[in-house]
Amino acid sequence: MSLKKTKNAMAQAKKSQPFLYQLSVDQAVLSLKTHPENGLSAREAENRIGFYGPNELQETARRSIVLRFLDQFKDLMIVVLIVAALLAYYLGDSRGGTILLVIVFANSVIGFYQEFKAERILDSLKKMVKANATVIRDGLKKEIPEAQLVPGDLIYLQEGSAIPADCRLI
Repeated sequence: MSLKKTKNAMAQAKKSQPFLYQLSVDQAVLSLKTHPENGLSAREAENRIGFYGPNELQETARRSIVLRFLDQFKDLMIVVLIVAALLAYYLGDSRGGTILLVIVFANSVIGFYQEFKAERILDSLKKMVKANATVIRDGLKKEIPEAQLVPGDLIYLQEGSAIPADCRLI
């Protein structure tokens, strides 16, 4: 079966099933085919990571730098200033129109630079921070990277723990 057909079959199966929070604990455990105390086996977790993929958000393709710069001109106030500049040129006030266009361009350059810098900082933080989760597999507590979590894993939470994935409390 092709990957596209498999994904479509999974989507159809998800549509017909209720959400896990709507099920009782026993029904949720049965639905996920896990053990409420021992968790998944290491082999089953490995199979599920192959089937479902890693527990991480998919990166989307980034837009080109030119398009991201042009996005700066979508703001309503910027459009109003451009219209005002064009109106100033139409009425013969080239100095006023030029000043307005310089302000609009300077604002766009500053906004683009700040967004570009923020994206670079966010990318470097993503590379630096590799969060782990404590799970129960084969009846033992193990610390694994969050990307290795799969549906059916028992996540062990303590006071102050970050919740590493969508989960059903039992």
